[in-house]
Amino acid sequence: MRSWITVGLLLTAAGAGCTDGGGAGSNQELSTAEARSAPAVAPAPPPPPMTAADSAEARERIAARGAALRAVFDSVRVLGAREVSELRQDRNAEQIAIARTL
Repeated sequence: MRSWITVGLLLTAAGAGCTDGGGAGSNQELSTAEARSAPAVAPAPPPPPMTAADSAEARERIAARGAALRAVFDSVRVLGAREVSELRQDRNAEQIAIARTL
């Protein structure tokens, strides 16, 4: 399975490097020409610095979200030892045996 993922990633990377056949540097020349004709956009101003009140409010929001998440996880049933051991078993041998019978 990992080899198929690797092949897919390599094909994607190879496809991303393809050009429209306009020759070397044609895309770069077009980008440069577009950049010259496009109006310059001023960068957005930085956000104002946080005050002590802003920091306290952010801490309270984060603490409330953390408490809500802990409450969700506390309501979930804990797995038993048998369930944990079943999850840790390697099912690859079973899958190979089934595949060989096909």
